[in-house]
Amino acid sequence: NLNGVTDLTPLTVPWYANYDNAPLYLVEGSWRPDNTNAQFPRLSVDKASYRNNGLQSDFWKRDGTYLRLKNATLGYSFPAKLLNQFGVDKLRVYVTGTNLLTFTGFKYIDPESQNVITGYYPQQRTVSFGVNLSF
Repeated sequence: NLNGVTDLTPLTVPWYANYDNAPLYLVEGSWRPDNTNAQFPRLSVDKASYRNNGLQSDFWKRDGTYLRLKNATLGYSFPAKLLNQFGVDKLRVYVTGTNLLTFTGFKYIDPESQNVITGYYPQQRTVSFGVNLSF
């Protein structure tokens, strides 16, 4: 029992327990005397004052819905009539992509990440081209 403090992570207390990987958007968007209309509460290294940032609250909740085009393939098979004159049975060309589009409300975080704190490496977009040829 931490006296109502339930979330002491780098997102609510960036420098707690020697965490040094607080997201830049949190640090830049937190309350300061020169940023009084901040999106996030004041950050602190003082143990007594940062407890309020970790209290149970729906302030830190985010809508986790997203839409992702995970993979797609576009191909074309040439007609046999055209290919037979060159001694080719089949010819297909294609392009395949993974993680092509993601629509989400998360600005800095991959919506499929398991945990924001662990430094999840985001999924990469890949595009491949290919040819299937049969004689």
